[in-house]
Amino acid sequence: MMPDSIRFLLIIAGIIGSIYAAAFLLASLAPQPRDVTKELSDAPLRKQS
Repeated sequence: MMPDSIRFLLIIAGIIGSIYAAAFLLASLAPQPRDVTKELSDAPLRKQS
């Protein structure tokens, strides 16, 4: 049997390791640039005086 303190430390180490791995993956993946197009409404942009 494994003592409770060692089991607790292994669980905490696994959680911290998975958080570290997720942060590393998010930091190493570069976002893909993409074009964004949005149609303008038919409303006038400015009031002409």
